[in-house]
Amino acid sequence: MTEGPNDRRIDAALLDERLVRALVAEQFPEWAGLPIRRLERGGNDHRMFRLGHELVVRLPSADDYVPQVAKEQAWLPRLRSQVPLPIPEVRGAGAASAHFPAPWSVYDWIDGTPLAATRPDDPVVFAADLASFLVTLRVAETTDGPIPGLHSAFRGGPVTHWDAEMHDILDLRRELDLDDATWARGRGWAVWKALIMITNEPTEQRALARHVLDELAAGV
Repeated sequence: MTEGPNDRRIDAALLDERLVRALVAEQFPEWAGLPIRRLERGGNDHRMFRLGHELVVRLPSADDYVPQVAKEQAWLPRLRSQVPLPIPEVRGAGAASAHFPAPWSVYDWIDGTPLAATRPDDPVVFAADLASFLVTLRVAETTDGPIPGLHSAFRGGPVTHWDAEMHDILDLRRELDLDDATWARGRGWAVWKALIMITNEPTEQRALARHVLDELAAGV
């Protein structure tokens, strides 16, 4: 039986310039002659490769991140006109093939320097620009947008999604005999998550978040 693209898993160790060159030549031959260079600061969920001077290739680095591809391709164009900072344009939607078992993307390259590699000239202006972007993004028109799921690591979803995992963590503490400081940091994360959820709709999510906060306050 011949193995199809969907029968294989993504191996992040194999995401290199040679693979990208094969994908581009196969699906976008008009760009096949452009130089390819991997970006060292390409993120965790995806690997990114410069394609010439004006484009960037973006590949999911694991199977769990594949659902992000279609979401980005659909929603970045919808958000571009609604926010005050540039968002890259989708230039190509790559498909799973014998070379790579998942969809992938080609975007416009937006030149700049990662914040982690520099310092803003004026931190106050930078903070104001960032706040303006976030406020605008929060009120952007997102009718029919994707609900929380694997594509977003279930961020913004009901806290019940993490119930089994949290029980495992409680069992793990007993097994590993974690010190109080480590456990306190974990409780702090739970408080942060519940505070995010407490303003969400529907009402059941707010009730669950309140329950988590009450349990933490009670010392559970």
